Amino acid sequence: MVDASCQDPEENVTACAKIVQSANAKGIAIEAEMGRIMGSGDALPRMERSLESLMTDPDIAKVFIKRTGVQFLASSFGNIHGHYGAMRAEDVWKVTLPSGVNSAVPDIALVLHRTHGVSDELFLEAAKRGVTMINLNQTVKKDYTDFTSRYAGTLELTELKAQGVAVYAFLSPSSP
Repeated sequence: MVDASCQDPEENVTACAKIVQSANAKGIAIEAEMGRIMGSGDALPRMERSLESLMTDPDIAKVFIKRTGVQFLASSFGNIHGHYGAMRAEDVWKVTLPSGVNSAVPDIALVLHRTHGVSDELFLEAAKRGVTMINLNQTVKKDYTDFTSRYAGTLELTELKAQGVAVYAFLSPSSP
């Protein structure tokens, strides 16, 4: 995963292309971010630029893919890393945008950097529009942390870790 999306577009292309070339030579596929997937919902109300101006343009995505050679594209359509704060994903997502990106680069897997608290309906809509891979880190990390905090001291460490991973993997751990 390469994230140089906070750089100007040309620097993002240069950074991604260099890593893709090296990784592909070793048989490793690369995911990159294009557009800007903000880091926290707290920043949304005070952004200097509109969120829409940071979203992935399908035509630019086509050029980006051609110049970098990435196999997975994490595009920005209003989705952010972290929480949306007082806003909801439904308030900021331009859910039709993945369809345009998918049409422009149909052979590339579109990745959704999903955030905690996004509705299943919105997730399913993104999938219908071409998103094929979802990162759920925030959601599962919270469940793992909640579980291990709750049962620390009541389970042996190895059992705590095993059951914590079961929570992380959406399995049903046995209750202590």
